[in-house]
Amino acid sequence: QDKMFGDMAELYGLDSSDLSFLDFFCVQYQAKEDDDDGNDDVMDQLEPHRDGSLLSFTILLTPPNEFEGGGTSFDALRDVTLPDHNVLHQGGVIRPQNAGDAVLHSGKLLHGADVVTFGHRVVLVGFVDVGLWCTRNEFLPIATKEWGRCDV
Repeated sequence: QDKMFGDMAELYGLDSSDLSFLDFFCVQYQAKEDDDDGNDDVMDQLEPHRDGSLLSFTILLTPPNEFEGGGTSFDALRDVTLPDHNVLHQGGVIRPQNAGDAVLHSGKLLHGADVVTFGHRVVLVGFVDVGLWCTRNEFLPIATKEWGRCDV
């Protein structure tokens, strides 16, 4: 908690004491062809959505050599290309390079989980609340319009 809140506080200009966990849980994404028992409940991706929390994070728990694809996709980054970049991939997908690496972001940005094409990927997802005294309602719609679609 101290590490996560400290990093978020530094990145977003907040005091870590103004942050609190709303929820966190593990999610497993598994390539469809790796699902030998024909289970339709297997999830290989997550459609774009917005979280109920102002801040969110995803920590990769599976070593990257155990799966292909996956990662957190951001609509606002879909047209960004960085040559020879190891973390940001085509279509606005961020793929951490090591188990334990985290992706921190506003839960209000339109985001999802890119399809896992081989193996399985496990992540810890967390939703973080920010004290109301730290937010200004008029700025969230402006920021969301600038950095991600508001129509979904």
